[in-house]
Amino acid sequence: MKKEIKMMLCMVLIVMFILTGCQTTPEKSSVASKADGLSEEFIAEPLGQGGLQKIDMPEHWSVSEKKSNDRVTILADLEMGKLETGNLPVVEMKNHSMTQEELEKLVAYFAEGEELYVPQADTKAVFQNVKDRIEQKEGVYANPVLGSFLEMKTALDEAIRLAPENPAEEEKAELKFQKKTADAAGEAANSWAYKLGVETPQIPDAEVFFAADVGKSREAHMAAECYDPEIANCSRFTWKTGTDRYDLEEIRRFVRMNEFITDTSGYQESFRKLLEQYEDALEQETFSAEEGQKQAEQVMKDLDMPEMDLLSADRTLWFPEEKMPDARYGQTGDFFWQADPREARAAYRYVFSRAYGGISAERAAGISGEEAADSYTSPFPVETVSITVADGKVKAFSWTGMCEEADVIAEHVKLLPFEEIQERLFDQIYYYYLGKGQPEEDATNFRFRVTAARLGYTYVTAFGRPENAWLVPAWSFQVMEGSGLGEDIRDFADFQVTINGMDGGAIAE
Repeated sequence: MKKEIKMMLCMVLIVMFILTGCQTTPEKSSVASKADGLSEEFIAEPLGQGGLQKIDMPEHWSVSEKKSNDRVTILADLEMGKLETGNLPVVEMKNHSMTQEELEKLVAYFAEGEELYVPQADTKAVFQNVKDRIEQKEGVYANPVLGSFLEMKTALDEAIRLAPENPAEEEKAELKFQKKTADAAGEAANSWAYKLGVETPQIPDAEVFFAADVGKSREAHMAAECYDPEIANCSRFTWKTGTDRYDLEEIRRFVRMNEFITDTSGYQESFRKLLEQYEDALEQETFSAEEGQKQAEQVMKDLDMPEMDLLSADRTLWFPEEKMPDARYGQTGDFFWQADPREARAAYRYVFSRAYGGISAERAAGISGEEAADSYTSPFPVETVSITVADGKVKAFSWTGMCEEADVIAEHVKLLPFEEIQERLFDQIYYYYLGKGQPEEDATNFRFRVTAARLGYTYVTAFGRPENAWLVPAWSFQVMEGSGLGEDIRDFADFQVTINGMDGGAIAE
C-alpha cells in the first residue's frame, strides 16, 4: 500500500505539471540521439520497390489484467485482423504560411461569386434567450443535477449589457488577412467556463485572420488564419453552412451521461427518448458513403490540394442554417432540446490526412503520465481536411494544420513488438487511474475497456527544432472508462491513449 501511495503522489505531481501547459524542450530525446537523425536502433533497411511488411499484432486481441487489489480491470477484446505496410519513414514537417493568393483561391471556390460581408456581432436578444431558458428551466436546464447556473447567468447579464440592441449595418468584407475583431459580449458570455479551468483566449495583435459571411442571406460562413511563429498558431481555412457537429459518437456520449442522472422528475426518461430520435435520424435512407466520398475528393482535386488518404468516414447529422438553433453560449446538450430531429439530414463527414506506407496521420489526443524524457507532445495540429456531404451536396469544408515536408529523417523504421506496446498502454491507463487518488476504503470498481486500436502516424516535437514536428508511426487506442460497485459497472466516458510505435513513449496533445 505504501508503494501505491507513493505512486499516487507521484502521479498527482505529474498531472499538475501537465495541466500547467508548460513544457521545456528536452535536452535529450529518447528517440533521437543526434540533431540530424534517429538513433540507429530505430532505423531499418528500406523495403524494396513495392515491398510490404507484416505488422506484429494479434489477429484477435484478448487480454485482461487486474490491479490495485482487483478494484481495477483493464481489458481488450478486439478483432485486429492483419496489417501490411510499405516503408514507414519518419518525416519532418513544418508549418505552412497561407499566402494571399491561396486565401483568394479558397474564398473564390466556396463563395461562388456571392458578396462577402463582415460578420455581425450577436445582439442582446441572443444572450437573453439563453438566460430565459435557464430561468424557465427549459430543455437541458430542467436537468435536476445541474444546479442553479448562477455563474452562467451572471456572465450572460454582462454579455447582455455589452451586446448591441440591433444588428450592425451591413458592411462588405475585405478579402485579406487582418487583425481579429474583439467580441466583448461573446467573451463575457463564456467567462463562466474560464472559471472552471478553461483557458481564457487571448486575441493576438497580428494581421493573420480573415472572417466573412457569404451572400445577403448569410447562410454560409468563412474563416481563415495564417501561420505566424510569433503567436504559435497554424494556417487553417473553414467554410460551412448549417452545422454537422452531432455524429453517432457524440450522441452516444450524451446518452451515457444521461444514464448517471439521479432523477425523479422525469427529465432523464424524456432526454433518453429525445436522444433516441436523433439516433434514429442517423438511419435515414440517404446517398451511399462512396457517392459522398467522390464528391469530397472532387473538391480536393479542384483545389489542387496535397495528396491525402481517407482517414475516416462517419455518419453525422447536418442541420440547415434556418433550422439550426443557437447553442453557442449555454450548455451544449441544449442543442438537442432546441433542434427538431425531423429537420436533421443524415450526412457523411469525410476526414483526409497525409499517409505513409499505407497508414494515415491523425491527431494524438490522449493522456500522458510519464516523465518528459519518455513522453511527447505535438507542436501544432496534424494536417487534416474535413468535408461534410448532405442532400447530395458539400455542406462544410475545413483544412486545418496546413504544413509541408521539411526533411525525411529516416526512410524506414522498426516498430516495437505489440506485446511491449500493450504493456505501455496498460501502464498509461493505470497511471490515469492512480491520478484519481481512490482511497483505500473506497470499494468502487473501475473498468477500462479498450474499444479500438489503430496504427497510424502522428506528430511529436522535432528534436533540435521545436518549431517543427516529426511524423512518427504510433498506436492509437480508444479506452472506455466505467465504474460501479460489485458487478454493476457502467460506462460513462472514453479517452484516447497514443503510444509511439518505435520506443513506446506516450504522446499527448
